[in-house]
Amino acid sequence: MKKLRKPYVSCILVLLLFFTSCSQFESDIEEVENSLSLKEFVEKHIELSSNMLNLLENRDLENITSLNILEDNLTYEQLQKILHDANIEKANSIIELAKEMRSNGINFMNSVEYKSLNKSKLESEIINEIYEQLNESYPKSGPCEDKYRKAQGACTLQYTIATGASVVAGSFTLGFGWLVGAGGALINYTICMVRADNALEDCLAQ
Repeated sequence: MKKLRKPYVSCILVLLLFFTSCSQFESDIEEVENSLSLKEFVEKHIELSSNMLNLLENRDLENITSLNILEDNLTYEQLQKILHDANIEKANSIIELAKEMRSNGINFMNSVEYKSLNKSKLESEIINEIYEQLNESYPKSGPCEDKYRKAQGACTLQYTIATGASVVAGSFTLGFGWLVGAGGALINYTICMVRADNALEDCLAQ
């Protein structure tokens, strides 16, 4: 697997967009002929999320953090307006990538593998697959990797405590509003993972 830019931010975007896209569009499943395995779904979503990250600037994250969106079931048009109003550059491209992620998520939901998964363990299954694929880009052992894993674990623990089990339980009823207004916990988790990633890159460069 090729190394992706800032893959650990991509990780959280993958999860976020999967849960927002695979909730309100269950009725679309029968309209899709393609189906993807969990591995194929994650591989494509990592690629799309990395592409989205390339479109986002630091100021975009700051603008998103400042938004206060209470409505979950946003349409594409509403989300587009919100991004434009928040001065998010390349909002149209971000929306198009979100649509691709939605289609990719629906393709996964159309698979036999998805239908056989225990939905209460779905998030952990996706997380495990994401980490397995992303870890191929980094050393398997060594002091830098060990430090990164500790930092990564701290970020995940912080996020889990802040969001609680309700994030998983309620994810399948949320719309695009969660993409914009997930709150400080998600943004803080993203920032934490960025710092861990940067620290790893600095360590490997020494």
